[in-house]
Amino acid sequence: MRLVRQSRRAAALGCLLAAALILAAPGHSAAAPAITVAVLDFDASGAPALGPNGGVLAGELLAAALSSRDGVHLVERTALRRALEEQTLGLAGVVDPATAARVRRLVGAQVLVAGRVLSVGNHLLVSARAVGTETGHVEAVVAEGRPGEDLRALSGGLAEKIARLLSERGEALAPGRAPTRTAEAISDLARELTGATLPRISIRVRETVLNVDEPHSVAANELISLLLAANIEVRRSADPGLPVELEEYLAKPEAPDGADVVILGKASGQFGLRTGDLVSARARVKLTAVDAATRRVLAVAEAEAKEVDVAPREAAVQAIASATRELSHDFVLKLVRSWNSKASGGSADLRAPAPNR
Repeated sequence: MRLVRQSRRAAALGCLLAAALILAAPGHSAAAPAITVAVLDFDASGAPALGPNGGVLAGELLAAALSSRDGVHLVERTALRRALEEQTLGLAGVVDPATAARVRRLVGAQVLVAGRVLSVGNHLLVSARAVGTETGHVEAVVAEGRPGEDLRALSGGLAEKIARLLSERGEALAPGRAPTRTAEAISDLARELTGATLPRISIRVRETVLNVDEPHSVAANELISLLLAANIEVRRSADPGLPVELEEYLAKPEAPDGADVVILGKASGQFGLRTGDLVSARARVKLTAVDAATRRVLAVAEAEAKEVDVAPREAAVQAIASATRELSHDFVLKLVRSWNSKASGGSADLRAPAPNR
């Protein structure tokens, strides 16, 4: 009997040890804290068949679909409506960052979701914007229904896209929250940089959207998310007067503020074409990494992308984000390897990493 008990105890201890090893394994982490989301009424004036309350219905259906998603904590719609009415804020459709910050103070939401419903031929199209109430960062998604598909079915697909967006871009929308990232590029980059000395990086990106200067660079946010996930210290320059052109930077002596590498960038999103209710936009992003001590160029990358939305600005912003994601992994890998090569006096191995097998 004693041997049986000892055997059972050993088995239990073995199970506990295995569980502890799994939890301690690289890449395994506790679930990220939920993001508090407030879903506003949508603007359904572009879909008259939905009736005068179509926008309210769109908000209700989306909130119901989001309520079952992991990582999302919803502000109760009745409480939200009451708070907005008390402050005489009638919000529907597009919400600017300043208004989003005001709503955060009222109901504690970290992200506001609003948008438009359009009738395109014999199907519906919904464009939604998620606005970070603290950062003013904006992300957009579009869901297009099949012919004859009703708003309820379309809301489920839109909720899935928004939940994925909150998971992948949660840190940009709600800073200080440990994001759950699904992009393999981030984990790949951290693995490929194992053993390398990581530089402290300062980022300066000048961005224009539809020929208007953007105070909050989408390209910089994308790059910062990747760098932080790879455990690289980032120092973002807030001074808009700092140079972003290589020649201008090399000609202007300045203290690097403790940064080892300076990333200079330019991003622009331009209107493309309009087809019915949809518009396309194209973007171009160029990044240059410079050694702050030696002024040696470590890496240069450039990419273009196109995106489609119902609003020109949202399409341009999405295109900038897509172009930045396309180039950032290889760009960061190259700059870190090149910067590390100076310590050994050799040249960095800048070949593309071997694919996983």
